[in-house]
Amino acid sequence: MQKYLVIKERNKRINFLNLESELITLRSIVHDCRLSLSIRWLASLRLNQKRLTSTNKINRCFISGRSSGYNRFFRLSRLQFRQKADKLAFLKKV
Repeated sequence: MQKYLVIKERNKRINFLNLESELITLRSIVHDCRLSLSIRWLASLRLNQKRLTSTNKINRCFISGRSSGYNRFFRLSRLQFRQKADKLAFLKKV
């Protein structure tokens, strides 16, 4: 079950990377007051058609799929973080 969720999360991230530049462009067009209203309206319609993720986003470790004990900065669970901590030079155990 968790492996399926990891694959699903990875696919969402890839999908977002593919559409990120288009979304940024559309948002800038919508907020640019110098453009005509019709162009801004069409850009807002296209922006509303782009659906990336569902509203229920659960933070999960992208290695193990664990949702509890999750560190947002590293996107790892606490167990994976402890395993990988010896490879990171800037982390020291206090």
